[in-house]
Amino acid sequence: LGRLLVRWLHNMNIEKTAVIEEDEDEGEPMLHLTIFEGEKLIARDMLTSDPYVLVKYGKEMAKTAYMKSTLNPFWGEEIPPMTMEHGSDMVELTCMDLDINDDDFMGYCRFDPFAWVFGTEGASVSRSKEGWVDLVPRELNKEDQDLYKKNNSNFGRLRIKVTLKGDLTKVEGAKLDISKAHALEREGEEVSVDQLKREGGKLTV
Repeated sequence: LGRLLVRWLHNMNIEKTAVIEEDEDEGEPMLHLTIFEGEKLIARDMLTSDPYVLVKYGKEMAKTAYMKSTLNPFWGEEIPPMTMEHGSDMVELTCMDLDINDDDFMGYCRFDPFAWVFGTEGASVSRSKEGWVDLVPRELNKEDQDLYKKNNSNFGRLRIKVTLKGDLTKVEGAKLDISKAHALEREGEEVSVDQLKREGGKLTV
């Protein structure tokens, strides 16, 4: 009964926000994140776990629902849109196992949403990317490192989708002049790093 109450309270605290529909190049810059599933996660409750994902981006935080007794959870959950303010802000995902007392750490990843979507050279003009991210120990955390070694240096992975909407030129320190890239895209042209440089696109990798 205690564990059921904890799970109910966890899921009741998940913020539900409607997705804002707007033109890609207009409005405030927003990060949209979907967490689809986890694969080969580690067991923290005997032979299984009750995993959920904590999301942190800039000053904002969110979390998914928990999935009961599985190491291959499917959430298919869209996180409420998060405001993009600084190009240096990283998306942080922490996978946790829901427990009655303290929840247990299951893995972590941290990435630059601009690099994730546009590539390390900023050459792509697509605003959305879906794929897998590997879970690893948190830096400078000996307990995490020991747990990682115990699990053959494998915490599993998450399948996610990141979409960047709104006027991304408003993001301080953004790595790419998005408006120029999309102007070229609308003309039906292939956009390369060299072309962006020639055409005046700002590229600061």
